[in-house]
Amino acid sequence: MKIRFHKENIMDIQAEIEPLFVMHRDEGTAFDLTKYPPDTDWKMYKKLCDLGLYRLYTARTPKGTLVGYVGFTINTFMRGASYTIAMNDMTFLHKIARGKGVGYKMIAFAVEDVEQEVDCVSLSMKMGTPHELMIKRLGFRSGDMVYYKEM
Repeated sequence: MKIRFHKENIMDIQAEIEPLFVMHRDEGTAFDLTKYPPDTDWKMYKKLCDLGLYRLYTARTPKGTLVGYVGFTINTFMRGASYTIAMNDMTFLHKIARGKGVGYKMIAFAVEDVEQEVDCVSLSMKMGTPHELMIKRLGFRSGDMVYYKEM
């Protein structure tokens, strides 16, 4: 399967990406979102896009079917306003495209583009998944651990 990678505006593909958001949610995240109905905050995505603070990179089949995405918010570091950072909002690859190197290529494509406009790129991945070696091959190192407590 030959996959093509693109930089797209998330607002242009809302209806197309929403089913993948549901798949992503149902696979599990750091938060148990399955107890909540899908309710993507499209108003916030629009604000971020309008301000030029959101980047979305997609993976598509030759026929144009969306099979994956990597999203980043772009911001300054709160305690260093001249330091810009791309914070990973989400990363997902449909099961039909996994195990073929597509995830690595998709993330590499996204990082290569977004790193042209920031000082740092931050990626987050679910713990217990085999992504660590792939991320290190892309030049990332581990940093902070993040803990969650749901109410």
